[in-house]
Amino acid sequence: MAPSAIAGIPVRDKVGTLGVPFADGGDPQPDWGGHVGDVAAKYDKLARLPLSAFGRATGAVAYGVSQLLYRAEFCGLPEE
Repeated sequence: MAPSAIAGIPVRDKVGTLGVPFADGGDPQPDWGGHVGDVAAKYDKLARLPLSAFGRATGAVAYGVSQLLYRAEFCGLPEE
């Protein structure tokens, strides 16, 4: 079992930074269902805005695609 602190610095079993989880003993898989659900909710909100097709495409790329590609790059692809 890992100590709770080393030289006054707390030790954690798992942490996350910039949306990327890190864990002792291997990297945990991110919650892809949750991430995809968040992006789908943003896309739903984006679809209700009075934007042109080009505006919607720019919003989709700027938020949704970049979020999913970031997680895929640093967390790996889902198992399924």
